[in-house]
Amino acid sequence: MLNVPQEYQGIYKKAMTGQSRKAAMQAKCLECCCWQRSEARDCNVPDCPLYPYNPYHLSALKREEKLKKTPLR
Repeated sequence: MLNVPQEYQGIYKKAMTGQSRKAAMQAKCLECCCWQRSEARDCNVPDCPLYPYNPYHLSALKREEKLKKTPLR
């Protein structure tokens, strides 16, 4: 596993062995963003075929929606 940070080697291995489509998307997004999770979350490349499925972007959007629905006390 060339240049894959230790913390992402499990995801990368699952992706490369065909064990998980989600892992494949995660690995590709992370690889594209130089293995920076925050960069993958803040991706703004709508021309990317994975953009609508970016697992990091989607989870950030879900968190934002939850915050909007939570009433302030």
